This record gives sequence, C-alpha cells and structure tokens, in this order.
Amino acid sequence: MSPTSENPIWKTYLDRFLMIDLFLVIFASLYFFISLVARINEINWPLNLFQKLWLPLFIPAITIL
Repeated sequence: MSPTSENPIWKTYLDRFLMIDLFLVIFASLYFFISLVARINEINWPLNLFQKLWLPLFIPAITIL
C-alpha cells in the first residue's frame, strides 16, 4: 500500500497503528475469556497475567480506540 496524493503518508501510518491497536484489543478480550475459563478450572496464572497487563497495556489500547 503506497501513499498517493489522496492518502498522505501520515494517514497510512495512522491507519496501520489503529489496526494493530484494534487487533490488540480483540486479542485481549479473547485472552480474558480464556483466562476466565481457566480460572473456573482452578488454573490461576492466565488471569493473574491479564491483571498485571491491564493497566500498562490494555487500558491505553482501549483508550486509543
């Protein structure tokens, strides 16, 4: 995808950044549901990892969207 006169280069990079951010949020929600299922089965580490990543990674990603 090359920038044209209709799409400046900054818009191309912004679009790519927002798509990566969207997929990060989708991955986070899927990981959250998987970690809840694991927690029901008494496997606690996935949910603990999610809770550690919540503030530094997932909250900013959700805020940008």
